[in-house]
Amino acid sequence: MFHVNANFLLVVTLFGFFELVANQGLNLISSVVTPFGDWNNWQDCAVNTFVTSLDVRAVSRPRKLNPKFTDDLGLISMALECSQHENGSKKFAKLIYTEVGGVFNTVKNGTLVIGSDGDIRIEEDVVYTYPFVTSCEEVAIGAQFMIQSEQVAIDNTAVTNLRIFCSELKDSTPDYIEAYGTYSGDWDSVLHCNKRQAICGIQTLAQSIYDDSFDNTGINSIRLRCCKVPNPALTCTPYDTWELIQECNNFDSATASKCSYVRQVGLVRANTESSEYDFNENIGYSLYEDIFWAIDGLGLTFRKLGVSEETGYDWTKSNSEMFELSTSEVVEYEVPGTFLTKIYQVVGKCSYLNVKTPTFKIISEG
Repeated sequence: MFHVNANFLLVVTLFGFFELVANQGLNLISSVVTPFGDWNNWQDCAVNTFVTSLDVRAVSRPRKLNPKFTDDLGLISMALECSQHENGSKKFAKLIYTEVGGVFNTVKNGTLVIGSDGDIRIEEDVVYTYPFVTSCEEVAIGAQFMIQSEQVAIDNTAVTNLRIFCSELKDSTPDYIEAYGTYSGDWDSVLHCNKRQAICGIQTLAQSIYDDSFDNTGINSIRLRCCKVPNPALTCTPYDTWELIQECNNFDSATASKCSYVRQVGLVRANTESSEYDFNENIGYSLYEDIFWAIDGLGLTFRKLGVSEETGYDWTKSNSEMFELSTSEVVEYEVPGTFLTKIYQVVGKCSYLNVKTPTFKIISEG
């Protein structure tokens, strides 16, 4: 199943050739050095869920025609966890598996089978233990495959291992987590999703591991699908409130005194620690680089409030400048003697995104 209007496929072949796939963007493939088998069906995460962890299996076994010698197949199976990133934490969605003839995939969480898929069960059971060890805290945004070049008259293994690049590690060294395959061959080129995308599907070029070939391989090449991560300014739930900006106490004086406050209007980040903020920054929704995603997204989101029942503010009349990064100025005001003055401002809130409007009210108590 294909995701609509959200998929970008990048294709890298052995010759570094990039091709455009109609209605899907660019197709991105690991190098094809052993072109055995057929391309199987795409295995996709659900919409707006992305790969967060995986596990792999590689096998070696006696050759059918000559049991004295071992046939290394390389990777014969991959299991990937798809999760939704919600409120700064991962929420399990489903498991997807590579398709390889003769492989029956099962995942167990303790003794409970939580998912299975694959071809008709013949001889090879692949049993995974969940949760998977190779795991991102956020989402996978790239991959690198270990591939053995084609061997002449000796054992071929094709894809033998892989690394996944995690969004939370993008500024770290190393910026990947390595799976537990085998180490035959060389690391291929690093494949990265575009900005604001993450891995959401997989397709394999695979040979049935139980055909009559003298030298069998499992997975010969892999395609990864990258899907757009939703704009947080479009998915958050908006509301507004009268927020106390400052209060100035002049109870103890019979004469008026001056106070000042910082008048701030525009978009600010909430003053709280937020793993959701960190995730969106890592994936490319930065408040301090390209902010157009927030300006356009928050404008649409807050206009849905119409005239607020809470504050009376008419969000339909907000212009785009109000959703840009905030500007501020110092404003002085006078508080009468024996009075307490409070300054309130209408503030729109949507997750960690706060929009400070130009609407204020002053209340004096004496």
